[in-house]
Amino acid sequence: MKEINRYLPNGYIDFKSVTNIDGINFYFLWGGRATGKTYGACEDVAEEARKSEENRFLWIRRTETESKLISYETGNIFKSLNSDKNWNIHPFKQRGLFTGYFDCENTEDGYKPEKLLGYIGALSTVGNFRGFDMSDVSTIIYDEFIKNPSSRPIKNEGNAVLDLYESINRNREYKGKNPVKFVGLANANDLGNPTFIALDLVERAEYMRKRGKYQYLDFGRGIALFSFDDSKISQEKSETALYKMIGKNHEYSKMALQNKFAIAGDENIKSQPLNEYIPVCVVSSLCIYKHKSKLQYYISFHKSGKYEEFGSSEIEVKRFLHKYIYLWDLYLNNNIYFETYTAERTFENIFTRGY
Repeated sequence: MKEINRYLPNGYIDFKSVTNIDGINFYFLWGGRATGKTYGACEDVAEEARKSEENRFLWIRRTETESKLISYETGNIFKSLNSDKNWNIHPFKQRGLFTGYFDCENTEDGYKPEKLLGYIGALSTVGNFRGFDMSDVSTIIYDEFIKNPSSRPIKNEGNAVLDLYESINRNREYKGKNPVKFVGLANANDLGNPTFIALDLVERAEYMRKRGKYQYLDFGRGIALFSFDDSKISQEKSETALYKMIGKNHEYSKMALQNKFAIAGDENIKSQPLNEYIPVCVVSSLCIYKHKSKLQYYISFHKSGKYEEFGSSEIEVKRFLHKYIYLWDLYLNNNIYFETYTAERTFENIFTRGY
């Protein structure tokens, strides 16, 4: 498969190249801190919105608090572009619960909104989108779709993403229109996140990480995955004052520059011979195996044999937890091995957050 050009000559992400691929509607870009994901997304959606009122964008953050931060001038996501390109894009309160980004005209009192380019919203209040006509939206940008460790989880977060897309896309494909483009952006590289779990992408993303692959295109499903862990800009940031001070092995450096969450310990991450185990069940893409002779379990994304199967919906996860809650005690007592760190993270998420 031909490699997509991921970077511009200056080292920043070539956003147009990685999010305009024929046959792809869903894009997920992660890693590469400070490499221009947000800048490129803002530039692209603004330019498209200026072409037609049917090309407006919806900029989503995870929580209402996070969305409010970019709903005021102090958090204006177009601030750099306004400076670099002499643009004049600013947020203004719109009808209902939404704030819009507008091309503006300068006045003696500040800015006067002229042309609506897009909306701001929160995934946590996805229900509000059902009664709001957004037939003019052609692109959804889900910014920071992988939460930071300090951010709170959203109940049934993965399915909320699907509900959001369905609410915006609605019946436009039946009317001969193109489906809405969806672009997820994230700095942190937590592949066991609820969006990837809901879309059954964890195993594929983990494969990319292990094999040093930076792109994956699935034209059957219309999905593109791009990792920017090899960004030269992230590497150059290691020589700046903060990272010199804390060192490359500091937990924050690993997260910010290497796009990895610190792992408390990897003693439970060890590939096991499957011929010593029998499959028990599958939940949220994880296959759980029990050792044939020991009180020991093994969890992997590789599925083999006959097993009981649970989905990733809220009720399916609850059914799994009701029947296999004892696995958490086994985990705390170091009786479970995992093929990968992502498998362990996904297992933890199921038991601690219900996804």
